[in-house]
Amino acid sequence: MVKAYSSPMLKAIGNDFNNGWYTTADPLNLGRFDLRFIGTASFCPKNEQTFNLTNLHLNYIKPAQGSSESFPTIFGKENSASNIEFYDTTSGGTLKLTYFENSHFGS
Repeated sequence: MVKAYSSPMLKAIGNDFNNGWYTTADPLNLGRFDLRFIGTASFCPKNEQTFNLTNLHLNYIKPAQGSSESFPTIFGKENSASNIEFYDTTSGGTLKLTYFENSHFGS
């Protein structure tokens, strides 16, 4: 779940590291220095702003009943219709342990 939530951020960091960091290997004359200001920006595509919790095939974590299966990633917008339930099946049956209302996972 953490991987699905943070994946767009890791891609953005990788793209930022690979773009805009250009320099030259030419030596400067004695007493000279080179000063550069470089800015980069990353944009998250619409299809990477959410992830589907059921596609992760988790055994003990499910979308709450009547809740959306779509959850925001770190760059997504909060979706109040997405809530999570945690289950335990070790007692022979299914026991709901807890219920979390989605608040963008802590932001």
